[in-house]
Amino acid sequence: MLRKVEEPNEELEVRSLMEFVIFILALFIGIAVLIYFDHKRKKTDKDNVISTSTKDKEKIVDNALRQLNCEGAWSTSKDGRSVLYDYQNGHFRIRITNGEPYIELGYFYCFSTDMENINTVRYLCNLCNMSTETSLLFYNIEEEKNKINVHIVAKLLPDKKLTKTVLARAMADMFNWQTAFTRGFDNQLEASKKTELRDVEADHSQWKRLMFLLREQEIQHQEVSVKERLGVGVPLTIGEILDTMFAITNIRAKRLTIANDGVSHLSDENSISAYNVADALIKDGKCKCHEATLSVVFHDFRYPDIERYMVIHLREEEGTEHTIYLRLTATLIPSSINRHPSPLSSDNNPQSRSMIIAYDLMSTEQMRNEFLYMKKEAEAMHKQGDDDKLTDEQRVLIDCTDDNLGYHLYHGKRLFLAKRFLEAEPHLRKAFDILMPAFPDLNVSLQEAFYDSCFMLGFCYDEMQQYQRAFYFLEMLFPLRRITYTEEYINCLVNQHDFRVLQVIDSVQEMVERIIHSEKEDGDKDEENDDNQPLSDSADLPREEHSTLSLFASFLKRRKAYVLIEKGEYNEARSILNELLNDPDSSDFAMNELAFLQKMTEKSDK
Repeated sequence: MLRKVEEPNEELEVRSLMEFVIFILALFIGIAVLIYFDHKRKKTDKDNVISTSTKDKEKIVDNALRQLNCEGAWSTSKDGRSVLYDYQNGHFRIRITNGEPYIELGYFYCFSTDMENINTVRYLCNLCNMSTETSLLFYNIEEEKNKINVHIVAKLLPDKKLTKTVLARAMADMFNWQTAFTRGFDNQLEASKKTELRDVEADHSQWKRLMFLLREQEIQHQEVSVKERLGVGVPLTIGEILDTMFAITNIRAKRLTIANDGVSHLSDENSISAYNVADALIKDGKCKCHEATLSVVFHDFRYPDIERYMVIHLREEEGTEHTIYLRLTATLIPSSINRHPSPLSSDNNPQSRSMIIAYDLMSTEQMRNEFLYMKKEAEAMHKQGDDDKLTDEQRVLIDCTDDNLGYHLYHGKRLFLAKRFLEAEPHLRKAFDILMPAFPDLNVSLQEAFYDSCFMLGFCYDEMQQYQRAFYFLEMLFPLRRITYTEEYINCLVNQHDFRVLQVIDSVQEMVERIIHSEKEDGDKDEENDDNQPLSDSADLPREEHSTLSLFASFLKRRKAYVLIEKGEYNEARSILNELLNDPDSSDFAMNELAFLQKMTEKSDK
């Protein structure tokens, strides 16, 4: 018998649909509840970490150190607790800050080097920090010792069970980064030695820096601002500004007006000449206002009947913790044409110098302490027989029986290499005054120090546009035929538009071309000869690496092209510039000068 199939009931279908919807809603509610409680659990765990007291964290750290067989020395600071300990010959510190969930692990003084390697240290710190996960590398400068120290820190989350493991892994990671940093530093120094172009006879570690300064001094057809420094130990006075910037040495000061946050006047002659211009803006190591203007009225002893005026404007620039930067603009107002100065004299033309100066917050006592530290370190190395590790500066300090001479030589060269020409000049001048009369009796090391002081003084005066002063010092060095000295001598001649400059350049070019040609012919015949011997009786230049001589030859061509342009001999200059286009080291210069020639040609056509 067949069973009758019942028709579907509409109420049954609606009930089934509702049951399905309820099931889905219940499922979503269950998931939401699970998420809520999981989030609450995590938040509770985090709150527990944050709410862990400094004392509890100290117990966790102390227990972890005990498990690592480390003895720590705890100390209290205003914001928490710190512990110092040694682990596998490394000195570490853990700092617990009140209210902070993390503890800070620090591996300090894991690497140290001289101040001259700051660019390498900065580069390696940035390179390592791009690859680290928890650690951070940074450095600080120890000014009194002239050292740079590298440190590594990491943030760690304390846990009763895992702190020992986390701490051991973090310290192992820091040791690895220390090794990587040291290896990278050695590789960088080795690479710099291979690529560095040195004057073999001069043979000092600052050759690359000197070459940079010399190249920078190759002026183009535009105004160039120089950068100088002064500081607590070396004030910059009104008299020094007139002397170093405008070559006015003997004055009778009449009146000084100082306008900063108020207006004041000085009328005493000695007080005006000795007034430190930084005092107009800086007081107790801070700028008391943003800008100041000084107006000086004086008489030049050359023309005692004429009143001269100089205006100095000072403006605060963005500084650092240990240095205040100022822009100084000094303008010497031209005197009216009269029977005293000739119509062509520079006294009848406006003269202005604008520069960034850096006011270092370092006292004379600190500078003296730095020098004494370096001298004692050099003497200790000498006594231990480590003369091969001494720098050129340290060898000079050992030879200096006069501490006053050593002090000025050390700081003069240090400031010069930092482009602090204005501040370096008084140190170098005092060293020169001591060495000059004693030169015939000086040993070889101090004679080299004398030559260096002459070169740096000439460079400083060249930057100050006091070319006649620069020429006095540089002319003494020209017979030595050293590349650095010769380049600066030619720069000085070019800058003061000396009519002899082309003759000097041509004679030096002929000598260099003869040496390069001789090297090409000789090939490797003379490889066993002493590199400091002259190639022939007619060549005074020491034997140089071929690449160095080629760079020097390019320098001579650039200077000659510049002089020819200044003299209006465009066709001959264009010929040299077209040749320099094929020289990678001179192509940019050549393109700029050819563009300048094109503009001059277009102006003449109009």
